[in-house]
Amino acid sequence: MLEMQVEILLKVINFCLGVFIWIVPAMLVVNVLLELGVLKKFIAPAGWFFARFANLPPEVAAAFISSFGSSYAGGSMLVNLQERGLLTSRQTFLAALTFSVPLHVREIFSYYLPVAFPLLGMVLGAIYLGVHTATILVKVFFVMLVGKLTPGSFIVSEKAGEKKTGKELSLAFYDGLSSCLRPLKRMALTIPLTAWLIFELNALGVFEVIPIRGESLGLPPCSTACLVSYLASPLVGLASLAACFHGGEMTMIQAIRTMLWGSLLSGSVLLVRFSGTYYLGVYGPVLGMKLSLASFVISSAVYASCLIVAQIG
Repeated sequence: MLEMQVEILLKVINFCLGVFIWIVPAMLVVNVLLELGVLKKFIAPAGWFFARFANLPPEVAAAFISSFGSSYAGGSMLVNLQERGLLTSRQTFLAALTFSVPLHVREIFSYYLPVAFPLLGMVLGAIYLGVHTATILVKVFFVMLVGKLTPGSFIVSEKAGEKKTGKELSLAFYDGLSSCLRPLKRMALTIPLTAWLIFELNALGVFEVIPIRGESLGLPPCSTACLVSYLASPLVGLASLAACFHGGEMTMIQAIRTMLWGSLLSGSVLLVRFSGTYYLGVYGPVLGMKLSLASFVISSAVYASCLIVAQIG
């Protein structure tokens, strides 16, 4: 028992080091740029897109671009902008949902192309990528729709940005560092705590005791192993699915249905296991819970809709 707790503690430390090594410099840089008043010069094209199509402040573009390197860095920048009064809670909520785009782009080159396609084959791999891309497009459409229904949402940002010009570099650095302290203090508490909770639950096997039988869902017998594997890890689930499909134990349409059921059923587990450390740790309990549930509901709705189409087909 003691060895398990020591192992969990080491995991939490390694996780936090990997996260904060991105968060601290990203927050400091964006705050100094804001204080100098030069940020808008670099993010004008992307800022125009957010303002034009989602009614969000141009400053959001900096966090969006940063999230291509790390979602934690982008999220911490959003929180910092909210703390500075440049974003409202609704703007932060909508902007955070757009970070699924950079994450998806990263996963195309780190997961889908090098892993999913070789495992599943071109056809099934393309369908797998297409379904997950559809969830991203729906999230973007949701942000644009809700953003357009929020009139005058970036007036606060423009007013706040007008007074951040003409500062000396040393003063801008000092003010930027001061602005970082409040959100960093909160994240220094919430991120390690949520990470510890998730690792503790995982070590206790909470995520592995969900009984599932593929036959009850109208799937072939071998699908049960695939669904259980999905709950443990999407990568392990894909490997199991590929083995069953290429081994001739399920047809293409059965493989698609199994894949969709696996994504749908594992969503709640992934919500607790992975999203908790990011959404709750970075954005706090209230906004983090809203983001987790919104992302979960949108993704589940897309999976369920594709599953209905596959069942009819």
